[in-house]
Amino acid sequence: SSLYGSDALAGVVNVVTARPREGVSGQARLRGGSFGTTDATLALGLGRGGDAAGAWAVRVLANRYASGGYDLRPDVYGSTTPAFADWTGDVRARLALGRGAV
Repeated sequence: SSLYGSDALAGVVNVVTARPREGVSGQARLRGGSFGTTDATLALGLGRGGDAAGAWAVRVLANRYASGGYDLRPDVYGSTTPAFADWTGDVRARLALGRGAV
């Protein structure tokens, strides 16, 4: 806790994500489940220069998570869980200003 303060007595988890790749990259994922549940993700990345000064990278991600809902008690008015669709978007950018990446 000396490094992260008094609120870190139980510990700290440091998550380091992968750096964007040089060139063009992409990923598509589609998962399905019961009750019409779908999870679709599309990610596109573009980068130039690696870790050199002036290098840059951009990543754009879109996700749609949806379910048709379900009803555990058809004899009661209304569904247990109604249908829904949630959208999530994310944009990440990276720019190396000096010798190392920022």
